[in-house]
Amino acid sequence: MIVRKITLRNRASMDYTMLEAQIIIAVICIMGCGWTSWKLGHQAGIVNALNYLEKTGVIEFEDQA
Repeated sequence: MIVRKITLRNRASMDYTMLEAQIIIAVICIMGCGWTSWKLGHQAGIVNALNYLEKTGVIEFEDQA
């Protein structure tokens, strides 16, 4: 088993690497949240727009048998 002596320089380097990893993970999570919110809003907006246009008589939907 190899034991590494942790010096102040090594410790600072490890902390910096962890900070970078945390920032990258946070950015990925925020991007995923934004993309999911956009997709859900887009879908809801289309449904609401079609319902509004049908209610105002601009378009009509036919039932498929």
